[in-house]
Amino acid sequence: MSWSGLYTVLKDFALPIAALIWSITVWIRDNIRKLSITQEDIKMFSVINQVTEVEGGYATAFTTVLVITNDSPKANIVIAKYEIRPPWKDKEIEALDDPKEGRRESDNYPPNPLVEWPRDGVINHLRYQHGKLAPGDTIRGMLLVRGLKPIPDDLKTAKPIEMLVVITDTRQKEYRQKLWLWPAMMPKA
Repeated sequence: MSWSGLYTVLKDFALPIAALIWSITVWIRDNIRKLSITQEDIKMFSVINQVTEVEGGYATAFTTVLVITNDSPKANIVIAKYEIRPPWKDKEIEALDDPKEGRRESDNYPPNPLVEWPRDGVINHLRYQHGKLAPGDTIRGMLLVRGLKPIPDDLKTAKPIEMLVVITDTRQKEYRQKLWLWPAMMPKA
């Protein structure tokens, strides 16, 4: 093929190829799933952002207020799971179940024996059909998680502990953000 023949072929296909590349670029941009996670009220000690160990170390409660926003251009995000990952190993950490789905239906979450949180201020149950975020939508509320391992002694200080919050969507994409929880001790109930 001569240079003039190649030029003719490229000239004839340049516009369709450019249109195809542009269409693919726009489709990829529009289908990017982006979730922003912000922890509220982290500047000072607060009962809201705590990791609390019940005396004796038989349970640990994690509480934090999060603001979660779908920053995707066009894609919906459906939340499937919330996690907090502390800097110590605990395979038993899990978000508290919805109190409306248990044997004893309740309007409150019981993260520990001394405090109850109203269900409408907690995000744990905002998953699947209740955790669907259109672009620009925001969920704000308390995340309540429990673990079985005690806080390690070297982290029982007057400083917040750096942890990781992980939110997984129904397509198994994980969105991660650092957070800080203040360590606290609680007497046995």
